[in-house]
Amino acid sequence: MVHATEHKLLDTGNLQSKGWYAWIEYHSQRPHALHIVGTLEIPNPGIQLQLIEKISGNKNDDILSLSLLMRQESGEWPDVACWYQVSFFKSLIGSLYQMVHIHSDMGIMEKIPVEVVT
Repeated sequence: MVHATEHKLLDTGNLQSKGWYAWIEYHSQRPHALHIVGTLEIPNPGIQLQLIEKISGNKNDDILSLSLLMRQESGEWPDVACWYQVSFFKSLIGSLYQMVHIHSDMGIMEKIPVEVVT
């Protein structure tokens, strides 16, 4: 069992992931919608994952950089690995990304091409 007495951020450097997909729903009369999903292996079911937009010095406006945060919830959790799906949504006005970079504590962990769906 994993016993956590408080919420705390954990290192995201060694997570296994699969099934990343990014797409833009193109709308002619309203803002476009960017969706990103992926699945990561987490060490116990008491862990929550979140993708947040990274402020980056990247001069390339075609690339969106996201940071992956991993938080251990407080409580008693079985010490069993499981898969967790994480997602991100953003309304777009004027810009269409070509690529998404997912950053862990060790740098870029995934480079995901963006598909445009009309």
